[in-house]
Amino acid sequence: MSNERRTTVLLWTALAIAAVLNVTLSAVNPLLGAGFGVVVLACAGALIMRHRRARS
Repeated sequence: MSNERRTTVLLWTALAIAAVLNVTLSAVNPLLGAGFGVVVLACAGALIMRHRRARS
């Protein structure tokens, strides 16, 4: 598996885990939920940037 592919898989995995933690922790502690929400946005932004670069 190439480094590009590994990075993409890692970003998708981090996105999924952070999204689950965001939903779960938002009910318990809104600050922790918001923190994981930021991680979700960062992972999604990185995946979008990688996709756009690969297309051009």
